[in-house]
Amino acid sequence: MFKGGRGTGKGEFDSPAGIAVDPNGNVLVADTNNGRVEKFSPTGTFVTSIGQFEAPNGIAIDRAG
Repeated sequence: MFKGGRGTGKGEFDSPAGIAVDPNGNVLVADTNNGRVEKFSPTGTFVTSIGQFEAPNGIAIDRAG
């Protein structure tokens, strides 16, 4: 599903530790060692990165998204 690999670039991960799917089918991944959450479309295309967290290791989404 995801085309990235290990690294710090868009769509890449360094110790992903949490994953969640929002009501629209987007996939959000807590990218622990990069200190961010990355968002992907339902088809696996990178959408955006939300960042500067201190080692996120989980993620949860409610019905509102």
